[in-house]
Amino acid sequence: MELRRINESDKLIILEWRNDPRVYKYALNPHPVRLEDHENWFAKVLKNEKCFFYMGLVDGKKIGTVRYDIGELENEAEVSISIAPDFWGQGYAFELMEKGEVLLKKESMVKVINATVLNENTASMKLFTKSLFQPVLTKFKKEI
Repeated sequence: MELRRINESDKLIILEWRNDPRVYKYALNPHPVRLEDHENWFAKVLKNEKCFFYMGLVDGKKIGTVRYDIGELENEAEVSISIAPDFWGQGYAFELMEKGEVLLKKESMVKVINATVLNENTASMKLFTKSLFQPVLTKFKKEI
């Protein structure tokens, strides 16, 4: 697998993956994203110097993305990872995460990576556990 920075040519495939119902049911915003909203978000991400966004490729095929957003603390980032549904269950998420961390370490001052995962997203729970992330918070929710 090789990683490269996201570019304009990735915009529509990322939206396609994001709007797959099997994907967005595990997103923090569990609804499809409109093209206009995605285009605005994507343009901001490309310009954001605190966003390290990589596309994973296997044999030239786009298989998923890993994104690190640096917040107020320059040594901490929030990770977001997404594998194209056609490539689920093939072990690519772990490799993408590992290679992304290597690049992030080279290109930034980040020392701590945080992840937010819905309890129902067991695949991500397993991925972050395998990647040696430690659980540090439990959040509760009640709809009224």
